[in-house]
Formats: sequence, structure tokens, C-alpha cells
Amino acid sequence: MLKLTNPGIVVSEDGNYKYKGVELTPMVFADILITLFDGKIFRRDEAIVTVKTFHRDHGGLLGKKDYVSAFKHCCQRQIPSYLENVGYATWKLNYQESSCEVVIKTESAPEEAAEPDIAADKVLGSGSGAVYVYYFDIYRKLANLEGEVSWPCKVGMTDRDAISRVISQAGTAYPELPHVALVLKTDTPRELEAALHAALKFKKRHMADAPGKEWFQTTPEEVEGLYEGLTA
Repeated sequence: MLKLTNPGIVVSEDGNYKYKGVELTPMVFADILITLFDGKIFRRDEAIVTVKTFHRDHGGLLGKKDYVSAFKHCCQRQIPSYLENVGYATWKLNYQESSCEVVIKTESAPEEAAEPDIAADKVLGSGSGAVYVYYFDIYRKLANLEGEVSWPCKVGMTDRDAISRVISQAGTAYPELPHVALVLKTDTPRELEAALHAALKFKKRHMADAPGKEWFQTTPEEVEGLYEGLTA
């Protein structure tokens, strides 16, 4: 793990930048990240642009075209204990020195995990299958803070109950429960999903760098509008 000298203090009181004339390495990236984002939740692309701009404006060198690898190295090798992945491409940084307490637990019978309590905001249509739209509330909060009108939403399908499908996908895989905003019931979920995906891709909403092929920069209202147009 990285051991920084005076972490989070990259500009001295007299205005001297300690990385002036230095390339933006993962170690330098980590130090600037602590300076600018400690205690905050942020998107990866936002962090990369902000750190690059700060480094350049203070006399640092930018010899590479792409600093995604520097961010990844920073997360994985430099300060991994202080970074928490709270959602897709979204991170929380809490840099603080703390002692580790070792807790020894005695073995006990495992408790049966309760199924998360999730309900859809809106359900339309009828049928044995469904297309669903869900997102994580942190995505919408970040979009609101940044003045954006859309955020990452997953548009998927299932041949069975939509809520059960969402829970099986993401119910316990993330630090917060998925927000199921829209369920579109249908007897032809694959066809409906394909049509909605095609319409969203036509509107350039597809998130190509997201894991899987079902993430779009959209809103439940936009998907509902497309659904109404397809079924009118």
C-alpha cells in the first residue's frame, strides 16, 4: 500500500506544488485524488479529468493520452483500503489512518438471509414475462448534483417474475438495493427488450463501457415513452 508524505497536501502554504515538472504517475494521481476527493463520492471519469486538470494547471506533466490505467492502478495498488466502489464507475474515498481491530468470532449456525424487500414503482401491461428498468439511487443523486437529466439504468428482461430476477442479479451484490422503477409485463419479453434496446441505441443512450449490454444513460420515463410508442 502507498505511504505518502503529508497525504492530501500537494501545494505548500507558499504555493509550491510538490509535483511540478513531474509526470502524472499512479502515486501522484493518488495524492491528488486524496487532496480533491477525500470524503466524497465521485464518478471515475470526473476524477480523471479533475486530477489531470489540477496537475497540469499547477505545472505537472501529462505525457500520456489516457490516464484510466493510472486511476485503476491507484485503486488497486496505491490506496485500495480507502476506496470503496459504491456502484458502476462510482467511488467513495475515505483516507484516514486507523488501527485494525482483530475480532475472533465463534462459529455458529448460519442465519437464513432474508430476501430484500423490493417493489416496482410502476407496472404496466400484462403477461408471464417482463422487461424491467432498475438503477441505483446513488446514480440519480450524482446526476442531480451534476445537473444531468439522465443516469445509468439497466433495461433487462425475464421470462418469470421481474423482482425475483433483479434480486438474483443485484440484490446483494452492491452496497445498496437496486431501485426498480419500471416493470413492463408481456408474453414476448425478448422481443420487447430487443425493440427498446434498439430505440435507445438509436438515441445514443447505450453505455458501451458498462459491464454487460443492458446499461443505458436514460430515465424510466424515457423508456416508458418508448414502450408506449411501440405498443400504441
